[in-house]
Amino acid sequence: MSVEARSIRAIRITLLANGASALGQIAIMAVLARLVTSEEYGLVAGALVLIRPVQYLLTSGAERAVILMPGLTDDGVDSAFWAILAAALGVSILLAAAVPPAVHFGVPADFGAILLALTPLVALSAAGTVFRGMLRRRFAFGGLATADLAGQMLGTGAVAILAAAAGWGAYALVAGVLAQALLQTGVAAARAYAAGLRIRPRLRRAALAPVLAASLSISRTSALEVLYGQLPSAIIGGMLGAHALGLYNRAYSLAQVPVEMIVTPLTRVQTSSVSALRDELAPLRRACGNLIETSAAAILPLCGGIMLAGPELVAVALGPDWAEAADTIPWLALAAAAIMLGHVFAVVNEGALRLDERFRIQATTMLVAAAGLALGAWGGGLAGALAGWTAGAVVFMALHLDLMARSVLHLPTSAVLARLLPGATAAAACCAAVTALPHALPAGIAPAWLLGADVAACGACVVLVYAVLFPRVMHAILQYGGLRRVAAAEP
Repeated sequence: MSVEARSIRAIRITLLANGASALGQIAIMAVLARLVTSEEYGLVAGALVLIRPVQYLLTSGAERAVILMPGLTDDGVDSAFWAILAAALGVSILLAAAVPPAVHFGVPADFGAILLALTPLVALSAAGTVFRGMLRRRFAFGGLATADLAGQMLGTGAVAILAAAAGWGAYALVAGVLAQALLQTGVAAARAYAAGLRIRPRLRRAALAPVLAASLSISRTSALEVLYGQLPSAIIGGMLGAHALGLYNRAYSLAQVPVEMIVTPLTRVQTSSVSALRDELAPLRRACGNLIETSAAAILPLCGGIMLAGPELVAVALGPDWAEAADTIPWLALAAAAIMLGHVFAVVNEGALRLDERFRIQATTMLVAAAGLALGAWGGGLAGALAGWTAGAVVFMALHLDLMARSVLHLPTSAVLARLLPGATAAAACCAAVTALPHALPAGIAPAWLLGADVAACGACVVLVYAVLFPRVMHAILQYGGLRRVAAAEP
């Protein structure tokens, strides 16, 4: 089976799983928003600002090294597993010991206890790193999808909701996060074992060295990516307080979930595909061109619709107590569009092993985003902070686009930008439809009905634009959705 056919098959599996995951996550979010306050969400989000960077620093670079490294041996896999697990256990113990018994300086007393309760997250996540990396390396995305769905539906879903209903407050969210990590690791390990992976009790320095070197090279950027992702929570929480942080946290999830549902399958799979094709320019250009065009065709109209449907989206998903969050949706949707497109370009750059350049781009983006967030929060509150964050997202996207076009695909930037035209056209149609609907429908229509009309109108616009103006894009979407056969998929 060709790389292209394997990629389409893997994307199809992950898209279906992510569709189910997104629906489940939105339902879970709606239930928890009615059981947990914005301040409680803010406390957990603030604690995760400290935990997530450590977690991802240990896992993200190592997982991608397992995927990208040529000539990975069984000894290397075994050694990587035990080394990562030992490091994560040690870090978890150090984190737990470092949490002060009482937190002062105006920080709520529960914050230290929440932080302590979350420290096992590092070890729980790290234990699954090699299993997840090997599943991705072997294009076994069905196993990954099963692990992620189990973690979400049973962990952040069932466990968190039951604990919140029992009155656990913020600790219900902590229980959900830990249960999700445990289930994701356990299911990934089981699926990797079923696929033939056997971890043996050995740690060999010579086999570990190349994996560690690749991991450290990638981890430089991974560390900045994590810090970049935590910047809004750190600055908003530090400057504007727990209530504003809780509003941002839930609004971010609401705006981001549908976009990630589309982008994650494409980028997860195409990291492996770009790595396999990086020495063949013509197939690489074709694969990347299709990836960019299809990703933009999904991202841009979705973000365009979300950007203008904030009030009804918040009212339906979160309820009346979260009405303030509606003002953040336009900025979050714009930022999501730039970040997700930038992430698509970054996947191509990483797959082509442009790691030093990617590190410099991430460092530049962090400086711009941090300055924008701080200045915006100081002058314009939560909305101002998110406007500054959006500026950083645009810089991230533009720099990765330039690197990919100039150094990886060896194409003019205009040729890559042309691939965004179908998505941009559909986005404009969605924005026009969502803007016109309130004037065409009866006054005082319930938010749920207005949101349903928004979704239906945007769906009709997307199908019409692609079917009439960009049939190639429609063909690709039907392939990824399993509604059209892929000839290349035959052996």
